[in-house]
Amino acid sequence: MLENDIIRPSGSEWSSPLHLVLKKDGTYRPCGDYRRLNDITIPDRYPIPRVEDFQHVLRGCTIYSKIDLFKAYFQIPVAEEDRKKTAITTPFGLYEYNVMAFGLRNAPSSFQRFINEVFRGLNFVFPFIDDCLVASSSLEEHQRHLEEVFRRLDTYGLRINVSKCVFGQDQLEFLGYLITPAGVLPLPDRVKAIKDYKLPETIQDLRTFLGVLNFYRRHIKDAAATQAILHDYLKGARKKDKRKIEWTSEARKMFEKCKDDLANAALLSYPHPDKPIALMVDASDFAVGSVLQQFENGGWRPLAFFSKKLSDAERSYSTYDRELLSCYLSVKHFRHYLEGREVALYTDHKPLIYAFRQKNEKASPRQLRHLQFISQYTTDLRHISGKDNTIADTMSRIQAISVLDYDIIAQIQEDDDELQKLRQDSESLVFKSYPLSSGRHLWCDVSTERIYARTFHAIIARGFSIRCTT
Repeated sequence: MLENDIIRPSGSEWSSPLHLVLKKDGTYRPCGDYRRLNDITIPDRYPIPRVEDFQHVLRGCTIYSKIDLFKAYFQIPVAEEDRKKTAITTPFGLYEYNVMAFGLRNAPSSFQRFINEVFRGLNFVFPFIDDCLVASSSLEEHQRHLEEVFRRLDTYGLRINVSKCVFGQDQLEFLGYLITPAGVLPLPDRVKAIKDYKLPETIQDLRTFLGVLNFYRRHIKDAAATQAILHDYLKGARKKDKRKIEWTSEARKMFEKCKDDLANAALLSYPHPDKPIALMVDASDFAVGSVLQQFENGGWRPLAFFSKKLSDAERSYSTYDRELLSCYLSVKHFRHYLEGREVALYTDHKPLIYAFRQKNEKASPRQLRHLQFISQYTTDLRHISGKDNTIADTMSRIQAISVLDYDIIAQIQEDDDELQKLRQDSESLVFKSYPLSSGRHLWCDVSTERIYARTFHAIIARGFSIRCTT
């Protein structure tokens, strides 16, 4: 490090202990234990990307490369007046860093700001600190993209670690995920490690297991409900609690189910701004859950799952209030997907679909707050029967009608008892009949700006709508 001008002898009035970090290849990374320095450092608020944000650049991509920068932090110089603060105590004396050291509070944010500047304007590159993902739709396009990436790196004087780079793959491991043209999955070796995880003996071991498992929480349906009994062991526990756990048969069963759920984790599709999206929500007595789904290739595909365990106060809510809370929390969680989009919100609690039609004075203050927030993103609440609400339960299995046959739809409408009852009794729906060439009639609801073929069990339950024209 001294020969490569990474460090220099120091006469600083500052000093931090030497800390050696074991690397994957068996070597050590020397850095400082900068905890006391970090405590008095003004934090840099430059944002680090969310790990799942890289999915937005992968839509339509079929070939990938991963570029690792060579000693990335050491390619960033430290201001001359601040180098003395990085001084570390070694058996050979005091040394200070000429370049950015590991362990400094603002190191990740500083490097992320720099690497974003390097690749600014290249929407086929996702830089996450020193790991850079390049995604393209064809081999020829990928070659052009790589040439542009290397040109930028050369302009900024950055070097890459060729031994850790991967080029031109049809699937790739990146930031703990397996990236494929069809979507994103947890890494198989990580899944196997969790699958082989032994039953935790102490509360600290259980906390570690849940932390590892929940890295992939967005891939797991009903995670909150499954893990509820495990989290009960953590109530009132200290950070490093070594107390032994007395496992019940039910808790052991749920521990194994948590591992099985990850082994069967859903393939998450890539978001597309022009494809229809829908949010399916559900609530139980002790948890709420939802899935954000996207209609593509003739069916609904999950984008992400959400679940949350209810507090003791929330568990005492009425069924209506728990279902409304599920809508509110789901919309709040997925709001970055929903902004500026038309989205339908499906629930199996039928009274909820009339929430935006009732008078405000009939709602409680909490209900009004929830409805007001939901209305910022959608007021399109739709009913789906519990047996068909498999997206919120087994969320990735609902398939929509892929081929439109209006005669079949009209025939299904004739046999739909609920539709016939609604035609006679409903005051909020306005039905209009459209004749077909076969002599049948297609019944549509024209009470809103959208026109829907009203066949609840066969059509709307599948998230399908048609536009009727004369």
